[in-house]
Amino acid sequence: MSNRFCSTCGLPNLPFARFCQACGSRLPGASGVACSRCGRPALPGDRFCDECGAALAAQTVLILDDTGWRIPIPDRPEVVIGREDPFSGAQPDIDLGPHGAESQGVSRSHARLLHVGDVCRLEDLGSINFTYVNDQRLELGRPVHLKDGDRLSIGNLRIIFRQVHDKRQL
Repeated sequence: MSNRFCSTCGLPNLPFARFCQACGSRLPGASGVACSRCGRPALPGDRFCDECGAALAAQTVLILDDTGWRIPIPDRPEVVIGREDPFSGAQPDIDLGPHGAESQGVSRSHARLLHVGDVCRLEDLGSINFTYVNDQRLELGRPVHLKDGDRLSIGNLRIIFRQVHDKRQL
């Protein structure tokens, strides 16, 4: 896991940090949505644009239960959740590696989100440590419908599924 360097003070930060731990400057990288008014990219979970103050479009996000870190779900029909592994070439769409995935039992290709319109379903992909929705283990190949606020367990990593249309709830 490589460090990200602050463009203001030059000090290293954790790869998933949003702000520099030394000077507090916003770190470049992982953008969520772009502002429809000025085009500036926003960080995942931001509700308002830092540049012009406009409200940003609502996002469907995964919120890590222990840290509150928000991971936006890409707007695609299928999204694989897992952890990147350079040795096997695994590159999931949502990489939980920077969030302790390997120690928490997350497989390289752990689960899949199936996204059609406003409907999101979750399917286990034969993971070793299973996938749970609200403490119910998913059966292999049987996707379940997700609702806003559902509690997911990807291995031992606890996640909250947020799908809101009112930007103020994010």
